[in-house]
Amino acid sequence: MALDHGMRILREQLNIVLGYHQDQELAMRALKEQCVRDISRGFMRTLCRVQSLLESDARAALSGDPAATSAAEVALCYPVCWR
Repeated sequence: MALDHGMRILREQLNIVLGYHQDQELAMRALKEQCVRDISRGFMRTLCRVQSLLESDARAALSGDPAATSAAEVALCYPVCWR
C-alpha cells in the first residue's frame, strides 16, 4: 500500500518534471507517459536491490555479533547501517 502511494507520487512528480500537459499531441504525451513508466519501474527495481543489500548487511552483522539478538535490532541500533 505504501509503495503504491509512493509510486503514484513519483509518477506525478515525473509528469511535472517532464512537462506533461493535457493539450500536447497524443504521440508526445504517449512518449512522456512511457518515460514516466520506465523511470518509475527502474526506481522500484533499484529500491528493491537496496532493500536486499540492507537485509544482507543486517544478517552479516547479526552473524558476526554474538550480542545481537535479531536483524531488526541490527538495523535499528547499529550506526554502520545508517552511513
